[in-house]
Amino acid sequence: MTTATVSYKEALAPPQQPVMLRFLYDICSIHNKAKSSGLGKPDVSAFLEAYRQPNPKMGLMDHRSRARLRYKARRAKGLCTRCGNKAVPGMMRCQSCREKVLKKRGAKERAEEEALN
Repeated sequence: MTTATVSYKEALAPPQQPVMLRFLYDICSIHNKAKSSGLGKPDVSAFLEAYRQPNPKMGLMDHRSRARLRYKARRAKGLCTRCGNKAVPGMMRCQSCREKVLKKRGAKERAEEEALN
């Protein structure tokens, strides 16, 4: 097995290259400082934290827009908009989801009737 080395300039897009160059410069300067002071190999894990990019959190609107897209895609394919199974012809839900909704609706109506009595 042979390994090939690739320059960061070949591997990264031009907008990413200055960040990599700064990273390499910084890590080499830390290594040189530690070496010259006689500390040996430095622990660079804390140093690398500055270069790690956090994963962006998805906002509530992102979840809603993604759910809306899923809903529209399922509806266009003729699938159940709730679970993704094959929908009943002419409807947006499959038979099991329709039964669950009717069961919940019936339980809710019974609870309301009991509350009134």
